[in-house]
Amino acid sequence: MKKTFIAVMIAALAIVANAEELALNMPFHAGRKSPIAGWDTDVENKDQVKVADGKLALPRKVRIFTCNMFACKAGDVFEIEVKATGSGRLLIGIGIWNSEGYVKDVAETVIIKAGENTFKVEIPVTDSAIRKASKARVSILAGSNSKDVIIENVIATLKPKE
Repeated sequence: MKKTFIAVMIAALAIVANAEELALNMPFHAGRKSPIAGWDTDVENKDQVKVADGKLALPRKVRIFTCNMFACKAGDVFEIEVKATGSGRLLIGIGIWNSEGYVKDVAETVIIKAGENTFKVEIPVTDSAIRKASKARVSILAGSNSKDVIIENVIATLKPKE
């Protein structure tokens, strides 16, 4: 029993040691080609997205995503921590791609309540029925019922498949 416990602890430490924190250009700041350096948005009027004092005001129904894509494969897990205020739904996830193009989105919905909120989600990388995953980007979407959403910080870690 003692040997089994030691083996499990060594395996757990190996997984943690292989986890890689991703460079997300935090704190938020204005960019040259985008309202947020290192991030982009899918809205045409990019002036809707405002950055001030290292924080990002995210209007409802607006999604932001990292410009960089991070190498990954099915079975890997993105651990994403978001610190936010406001109210409503927030979708935290990843957009998965490969050399042929888009594969799929995977996200988890969290509810922002009054005050400061810190959400930690684990998003698994999965293949689609047609394409295999090879890279992904972190994304955050303010839901249609969101109000006064301010994203203060985002930390993402990529954990390789066990």
